[in-house]
Amino acid sequence: MSEENLPHIGIVGLGLIGGSLAKSLRRAGMVVSACDTDVATQQAASRDDIRVVGSVDELASAVDVLVVCAPTSALPTILTAVCEAVGEDGPVVTDVISVKSSFHQFALVHADEFPGSFVGGHPMAGTEFSGYDNAMAELFTNRPWAVAFEPYSGLEAFMAVVQLALATGAYVVPVESGEHDEAVAQISHLPHVLATVMARVAEESGVSSVAMSLAGPSFRDATRVASSSPEFLRQLIAYNGPRVKDVLSVAKDLIDNASSTLGPDASGLAAERSADAAGSLLRFFQKGHEARAALLKQTGEERDAQTIARVVDVDAVRSEVLAAGRAGGRIVRVQGIEGGWLLHWKVPAST
Repeated sequence: MSEENLPHIGIVGLGLIGGSLAKSLRRAGMVVSACDTDVATQQAASRDDIRVVGSVDELASAVDVLVVCAPTSALPTILTAVCEAVGEDGPVVTDVISVKSSFHQFALVHADEFPGSFVGGHPMAGTEFSGYDNAMAELFTNRPWAVAFEPYSGLEAFMAVVQLALATGAYVVPVESGEHDEAVAQISHLPHVLATVMARVAEESGVSSVAMSLAGPSFRDATRVASSSPEFLRQLIAYNGPRVKDVLSVAKDLIDNASSTLGPDASGLAAERSADAAGSLLRFFQKGHEARAALLKQTGEERDAQTIARVVDVDAVRSEVLAAGRAGGRIVRVQGIEGGWLLHWKVPAST
């Protein structure tokens, strides 16, 4: 398919995620324009055949789909600029921010003014590094990309963002904004906090040099994300504060439970002599073992499924699509049909 028949994608911000998105979409043959405030980044992007423009206003007026890849704190300002620059026939607007509440609240306020324009998104991909220099076209390959399907989104806008995500090699998990934020508090934000805790415990101990010399892959993997930008981590946690606080409370209770089973004897013999303590500690690890096995089972054997998504029946389609996502389904391919779309899924074999 020629570039003339492909949607024109605009990207605001060419850091790790925005830069990787631009490179990935260019690799897929799509037309990509972008804006970024850093001159060196602009020059590097131009060398990679990415059209660099001077402002968000100019970008929003020229593209079919606009992807905001800026920090969460900048989101309201950027979205306001987009709304002021275009009319109701402006681009589909999506984002890549890891907490959907800010985007969702803005969309709720402006949905009547810009119907069918807003679709929140979040690729579950990244590294501990930042900036365009670390961007890579393959970052999203075989990674989940959450796409929020809200009543204000509309089917065509939702499908535009689904197609964009699939073009990068990702697969799509349809969600509602609130359930997304609850989920990432558990599987993304909590691990970032715990990685920081683990790194600090080792570094602040009296034997930190020995600890680092002995550290193996499990410790290095578990603390990798603590190398992320501190400001990025602050925003990551703060903007999902209430949900992260709830998850940290659960984690604290579990850690306290494990701690209560440990006796004062440094050799552990006292704990071994206590059948109750030994049993409690064993159950602690058994439940973790079972939880991990249940998570792995969700990504085990799969079967193919299909959904016919017709524009005239969008409310029913939304319910069906979200139900499939909650059951572990992921969209891997889409194709246009008369009056709508055909969605191809991979779903757990047990569903």
